[in-house]
Amino acid sequence: LFDKNYRGTIMIASNLTDTMVHAFAEYSDIDSRRIIGVNHLDVNRSIINILESKVKDGTIEGNISLDDVELYTWGSHDNPILCDKIKVRGIDISDKFNEEERGRIQRIIKKEGRKQVEVGLSTHRSTAASCIHTLESIMDEEKKVTASTLVKYRDGIYTYMGLPVKFEAGIAKILDEDFVQGILESKDFDDVASNLNEKATKAGLKKLDPKIYQDKKVNINTYRSKVNLEGKLFVEDNKGNI
Repeated sequence: LFDKNYRGTIMIASNLTDTMVHAFAEYSDIDSRRIIGVNHLDVNRSIINILESKVKDGTIEGNISLDDVELYTWGSHDNPILCDKIKVRGIDISDKFNEEERGRIQRIIKKEGRKQVEVGLSTHRSTAASCIHTLESIMDEEKKVTASTLVKYRDGIYTYMGLPVKFEAGIAKILDEDFVQGILESKDFDDVASNLNEKATKAGLKKLDPKIYQDKKVNINTYRSKVNLEGKLFVEDNKGNI
């Protein structure tokens, strides 16, 4: 199944996602770009904390849902960093957050998962929601998501890192929009990438030698996903097939 002819997308939600996708890439022969980690949980946690903060101080008014807020995180799953841009219903509210507020939110989301586990609470519900969001993004190429994806940094070295992406035929493409401007050229980016590779080495993994194959052009249908009352996920293509 996991040879170079495999044309699906492997989604890994097990912690630590960045190290786990690195391991899967090392021990399989499929295209390394088709292996991703589910890091969108960090985004959902960020949105919840931002809504609590900005509704309270009056910056955001009215009924706002998670889907109304567009923001992304980048970096490792155990230490996510907020991207600069934050939008609510398409309006940029980035200037409403100073460095102190951003730092506070990042500290909260970093500790939140650990705190839940420490007190005996499961994170499976929020993880499942992030898996569904990531799956929808793979099927709907207009949707964006934060995922641990293959990226090259200094001197041609590769690692897996959480970044905002869109999908094309099942392959994650790093966004080239204002959400990631400056990140890939920053010193912080190199530092985070080096740290992730050090973690992979400590876990007994080798330096990444990515496998990238030339894909044939394929036609992709438009898909919609829906969850029924029993919580089962159905996927429907543009011809109504389920």
